[in-house]
Amino acid sequence: MTSKSIIYGSISILIGCILISISVFGPKSSPQNMTDSSAKLMCDHPIGETKRSVSVTGSGFYINENTIVTNEHVSPTGSTCDIVTQSVDGIPIFTASRQLYTSKNPDLAILRLKKQPTSEADDDFDSTPLVTPKIVTLFTGPIEKGAEVYGVGFPSTAATDSSLANYYESLGDDQEIEGNYSLLESFLEPQIFKGVISSEYLLDQVSYIQTDTALNPGISGGPLFLSNGQLIGVNTARDTGTDGVGYSISVRELMTVLNRRSIDYQSGSTIKNAITSLNSIFDGMLIMVMGIILAFFGLYLCTTQPLARSNQSISQFDEENSRPKQVEPTIEPRAVFQDLSVTPQVLNLSAQVFLGRDSQSNATFPMNWPYISKLHCSINFDAPTGTFLLQDLKSKNGTFINGTRMKSGSTERVTSGAKIYLGKPDSTFVLEINERR
Repeated sequence: MTSKSIIYGSISILIGCILISISVFGPKSSPQNMTDSSAKLMCDHPIGETKRSVSVTGSGFYINENTIVTNEHVSPTGSTCDIVTQSVDGIPIFTASRQLYTSKNPDLAILRLKKQPTSEADDDFDSTPLVTPKIVTLFTGPIEKGAEVYGVGFPSTAATDSSLANYYESLGDDQEIEGNYSLLESFLEPQIFKGVISSEYLLDQVSYIQTDTALNPGISGGPLFLSNGQLIGVNTARDTGTDGVGYSISVRELMTVLNRRSIDYQSGSTIKNAITSLNSIFDGMLIMVMGIILAFFGLYLCTTQPLARSNQSISQFDEENSRPKQVEPTIEPRAVFQDLSVTPQVLNLSAQVFLGRDSQSNATFPMNWPYISKLHCSINFDAPTGTFLLQDLKSKNGTFINGTRMKSGSTERVTSGAKIYLGKPDSTFVLEINERR
């Protein structure tokens, strides 16, 4: 039982440590992680064959450290886009990009970031961005109706427009003084909108996800996340005829494009999905508490149970040693002669003995007892049965047991207390078993 307790305790400690490690270092979802992976785009769309362009803002997200995914209608073919981020001090950073891929159906565009925002040479497009973004993980499981989703992006609202206007006012009339960057917070801060999946359907051979997420202007191209923080779609459009209905391109369409273009991305697995979902409950605190409980329970099994058994064994040992020990008696079979002239008067019968007037006899009889033969009889003690084997050695005057003569040369089994004599009663002796402690 003790060895089983140690085994179960060790397993419990191991599982507890794994859960604690997952809660600290494992993947988890949070609104902050969702917003940190999004990017604000400011794009210039060319107008026909002219050199004029129109400025458009939209949203996107990082598929890897130097690659942005957005909608084609945010970054159509021939347009130029800057990725707008903020430094730690709140200063806006504009990073140029070039187009790797554009498609009207599905409505997707993929942009590669420039290393230096002021250069336009292809050689300046590098895998090292100016900021370290959060990379999205693509969901690979089935899309379920009713699943909770979060749309992230930079919608054009009254608050963001006011924020940008106030910033330009802070520059002064000549716009030569440094503006108040804190006024750009609403303009550069991504927003998150919660909803649920209504359905999934095909339109023009493209898979779309319908949700009730508020997809306002400016959020196009932004990510649509599941509650576990994994990307499930690309926000594309809202239904202008119905309130609260938005459409996102399915993540499966995006993965097809990325695979064809050999663009690196992160994808989730069933195990990772389960870990992320569980580790997102109370920001990982649930797994942390479960791990601590299992670890302490394992320690209890490994220490308390063996100690209790050890104490029990000690108590049993003390109890056994405190009891008076039972001393086994020593069995001493013997023959006790009634006549004091026989030596020895008490003859030990632990081994076979012979009686008679011969020198082989184990006892010495008086010379005036001629009726005893030279080798009259032999006696052997049978310890297992506690009886005596008496054999007459063809004596002349016979061997008597309790007054009855034995048959010449025979052997009989007799018990303790029997009276034996050789030829005449003068030689009587008693067979007995003496116990000594």
